[in-house]
Amino acid sequence: MGGDVARLRNMATTTYMSSVDDARRGLVRYPPDFEHQYRSAGFWTRRSLPAELMFAASAHASEQALVTAEGTWSYQELFVAAQKFAGGLLTSTRLRPGDAVMFQMGNVAETVVSYLGCLLAGIRPVCTLPQHGVREISVLAKHIGARGLIIQADFGRGQLPTNARALVNSGIIQDVVVARGFAEGFGVSYQQLLASSGPALATALPYHHCDPRQIAVFQLSGEPPACRRSRLACMRSTPTTPAPGRTLWAGAQAAESCTHCRSCTMLAFRWLSNRRCSAARHSCYPTPLTSTPCSA
Repeated sequence: MGGDVARLRNMATTTYMSSVDDARRGLVRYPPDFEHQYRSAGFWTRRSLPAELMFAASAHASEQALVTAEGTWSYQELFVAAQKFAGGLLTSTRLRPGDAVMFQMGNVAETVVSYLGCLLAGIRPVCTLPQHGVREISVLAKHIGARGLIIQADFGRGQLPTNARALVNSGIIQDVVVARGFAEGFGVSYQQLLASSGPALATALPYHHCDPRQIAVFQLSGEPPACRRSRLACMRSTPTTPAPGRTLWAGAQAAESCTHCRSCTMLAFRWLSNRRCSAARHSCYPTPLTSTPCSA
């Protein structure tokens, strides 16, 4: 375990892509005077998105965070699992901070844990639809250079493991994490990642050294406008440089977060929230995420 801790610390300081690297990949930075204004007013704290998530989780550790058909999770339980997932992802796969990972998951607890775990590991989630086939995932993965894929094996008719194997065999995807099922020789299971990581790794996770100006997540466009406005209000996403056929949003880590947005940021991925964040009237506070099973 000691060797894993040293390895994670080395990853955090030597392999994490800089904001300069992200700018070359198309990230549009906020104007310097804009950044200065928000920091001077105390709205931005220089903390990254995952750091803000951890801050909010610690402040509300015993409160109910996630409700699914299979049980409930407190913030502490949710983030302990996310830290284990993050450590396992970096020690049991070839994925490294700065890599992008495709998500094909439904409304299950593993989706939330995996998403948070990726952020804590400095890995950038790309939320796609579990209904996407091999062709769609191939195009998207090539477009952003994604090296990993996280799937829910029991979603729908159970086609995602077969699709994942095809993506690995074609060389499009390098590492696959399989939740709620077996990896079957082409990846690693979600449970294996949790079991391979211990509490000691939590202090060495890359998010501790994350540059808030970097890309945090990639978001496919196409959700309903009301959801998109809510997400953008919470996550302060920055559009990548326009290009023909560009379909992705790059969410800046600059949830350096508005100090009024800590609770919002905690639930930034809860697109259907109608809550808003403003300096004048802040109505956000942690409320449980509700997960309902998807129909196939």
